[in-house]
Amino acid sequence: MVLPMVVKVMVSIKRGDCTVSNTLSEMGLDFTTVKVNIGITESIHLIILKGGSAKGLINSLRSKGLGVYVIDDKTLWIKGPSYSSCKTLAGLDLMINDVHSTRDRAIYNVWLPSRNRIPKLIRYLKRSNLDFKIVKVEDIGDMELTERQFEALVLAYKRGLFNGSRKVSMTELAKELGVTPSTYSELLRKALKKVVKHYFDELI
Repeated sequence: MVLPMVVKVMVSIKRGDCTVSNTLSEMGLDFTTVKVNIGITESIHLIILKGGSAKGLINSLRSKGLGVYVIDDKTLWIKGPSYSSCKTLAGLDLMINDVHSTRDRAIYNVWLPSRNRIPKLIRYLKRSNLDFKIVKVEDIGDMELTERQFEALVLAYKRGLFNGSRKVSMTELAKELGVTPSTYSELLRKALKKVVKHYFDELI
């Protein structure tokens, strides 16, 4: 079965309980959250400071229970507890293509296998009592992922297969999806090929 169309949905969600953002704001820092890699329990934030020195913040941030890595004098890699919207989205069968933040809202670009998954996304956001707004819905043309390819790709993404220090193997993912390792590898290879092709087709 070929999916009718992969869909990109832009969702704006009020972020009132983000530990990382709130901690930086309470310290009087001016910053931009460039990227967030979400998880059910913890999320990683890429932070750019508009003033001050990143190195001088390490001890203060770690004393708040945050994991901190300094990339350069203005850039911080911070791991902290996931807030409400991240927890909700991390528990759904979707892909987070991009996340960026303002002072009070997080803007998520998520991928769904078809438009008929959008009502489920909205129900989950409402059930979680989040202040959200669907900003834009856009079809991603000629992706042609099969349902199984999309499932394999989402599983790999959510279980951290693409992370630098990955803790999951292809064999484990195959078992979770209920297929052989060779079948899973082929599903993932074909899915990645289509996603990469789409990405470069848009650039070139």
